[in-house]
Amino acid sequence: MGAHRRPFGRDNVSHVSPKVEPSALTRFENSLHRCLAQPSFLERFYQRFLASDPEVAEKFARTDFGKQTRVMRASLYLVLRAAAGHDDGLSHLGEVKRTHGDRALMIPERLYRIWLDTLIAVAEEVDGDFDADTRQAWRDTLEPCIAVLIGR
Repeated sequence: MGAHRRPFGRDNVSHVSPKVEPSALTRFENSLHRCLAQPSFLERFYQRFLASDPEVAEKFARTDFGKQTRVMRASLYLVLRAAAGHDDGLSHLGEVKRTHGDRALMIPERLYRIWLDTLIAVAEEVDGDFDADTRQAWRDTLEPCIAVLIGR
């Protein structure tokens, strides 16, 4: 039995608002599958992300990237599920908010923007079907989740 969908608007972690359109979710999911099928996708992402800002490199200084890559792969699918309103994804988003927030890793809002821009740039490089609509689908899917993480 699959996870059921929660109604949007119950609290700041149990929803992603505005609701992401199903066509954007599908386009994002298809692109994500193509990206993750490329073994270099997450490796290239982390290389570029770490080089993007000294604070990013500092935050990841003691990171096991084998583990981090596995976590990121799973997290991207769970964020997709959060954007669709599924409980498992919403729970994951709440956990990321807790672990990355002011009382834990203290990730500032600007690093989420760099993360997103870097992720999309690398997706565009590795996804042979990437176009302007796909770029918008990545933003439409991930930006509402980032807004939850930063408390908007």
